[in-house]
Amino acid sequence: MKPCIEWVGLIAQSLYEALEVKEQEALNSHLSSCKACRSEFAALQQFTETISDEPIDFTGDLRCSLEEEIRTMGPVKPVGTSWVTPLNALAAVMILTLGFVGYSQLFSNRSESQTAALLNKTSDLVAHQQYWRAYLLLNDHLSNPTFAENLDTAKVQGVLAELTFSRLRIYPEAYEAFATLRKEHPTTFAQSDDYQRTFQILEEAHLINSDYDSLHEWDRLNRDVTIASLEAYIVKYPGTHQATEAVHNIARCMIQYAGVDYLEMNKALELAVSDEENPHVAMQIKLVLGEYYLSEDFNPNKAKRMLGEVASGPITILSDKATVMLASLPE
Repeated sequence: MKPCIEWVGLIAQSLYEALEVKEQEALNSHLSSCKACRSEFAALQQFTETISDEPIDFTGDLRCSLEEEIRTMGPVKPVGTSWVTPLNALAAVMILTLGFVGYSQLFSNRSESQTAALLNKTSDLVAHQQYWRAYLLLNDHLSNPTFAENLDTAKVQGVLAELTFSRLRIYPEAYEAFATLRKEHPTTFAQSDDYQRTFQILEEAHLINSDYDSLHEWDRLNRDVTIASLEAYIVKYPGTHQATEAVHNIARCMIQYAGVDYLEMNKALELAVSDEENPHVAMQIKLVLGEYYLSEDFNPNKAKRMLGEVASGPITILSDKATVMLASLPE
């Protein structure tokens, strides 16, 4: 591993021009784990980053576009990386109307125009994979009262939280960013299923340990996905959101092995559980399959049978989850 002093040149270079993809990925990985180099990056960025506060002409839903970029830019992630998929639902749509207006109307639109200018600059940085610069830009605006008073801080905080989680993968900061969003902008947080789900993932990982090992291991696993690695993850972290994703990935592998272009998820899960030799993994698959019968297939009898097997099984966390699901079924 390079000593920190060898990263300084690359840090400085990244502030002036786009790095090669592999160089940028290596730098992002180092910055995510090195507080000293993050501080160095922030200090250098203050000298090179000029933030313009001039309004821009923009018509459209910039926030949606930006959050889409945050999830989809960069190297293609293996299937099952749940936090890089596009948002299914967003809060309020941002619509800007700039032109020949009187002073009072311009003042009323000031927050929207300043937010659009900031997110437009952030979007450009994300497009060039300058994720740390984008993070510092957003964080500086939110922490500076002079800037923040002219922003739609709920939108900006949401983009900051997603960027920290999806691109930078610095999970302690991501946890704090989503916690701030939930506390200071509860309506925005409550209106987004994705915000709530991501916070649940972070909260779950934080409860396992404060180093967020379960998420870091998931990141490493997704660089080289195999059924064996997915099974090992499930055994280590049963009942988690990522264990469920691991089951879905196993099912997708079964579809490939079946040699068909398409197979309904319940059929793929049934194929996976019938082929599974590890009893702990089989129980996790049965839990996911029972939930599928309950919520997607609307087959309470199958759900009751499958969840009953898990509820009576030896894995406490899975047994407890299955028992809760069974309680929701009609007698």
